[in-house]
Amino acid sequence: MRAMSRSAVVLLLLLAGCAGSMVPLTPEGRKVKAYSGNLLSMVAGCTPLNQMVTTSAMTGLFTPQGQQNNLHELMNRTAEAGGNTLVITTTGDHWQFQPTAHGTAYRCPAPTEAK
Repeated sequence: MRAMSRSAVVLLLLLAGCAGSMVPLTPEGRKVKAYSGNLLSMVAGCTPLNQMVTTSAMTGLFTPQGQQNNLHELMNRTAEAGGNTLVITTTGDHWQFQPTAHGTAYRCPAPTEAK
C-alpha cells in the first residue's frame, strides 16, 4: 500500500510537470485566425510571409496537448512575422512519436465592412 501511494505521488508529479509544459498564446497570437487544409483561394489576396514547422515533445497520452502546443506555437510565430492568418497544411496523427505541424503565415487585408 505504501509503495502504491508513492507511485501515485510520482505519477501526479509527472502529470503536473507535463501540464506545466503548455505553450501559451501571446496577446498577438490570439489575434491570428487559424485555418486548416488547402485554402489557397481563401488567401489569394494575402501576402505569404513564412512557411513554418513545429514539433512538440509531448507524446503518448499527452499528444493532444502537444498538438495544441504546436498550434499555439504556429499562431505566435505568425504574429511575430507580422501575419494575421495561419493556414495549417499538415499535422501529425494522434499517436505520432513527436506531433509535428506545418503551416504558412500570411498577412491578409482587413475585411471591409458593408455600409
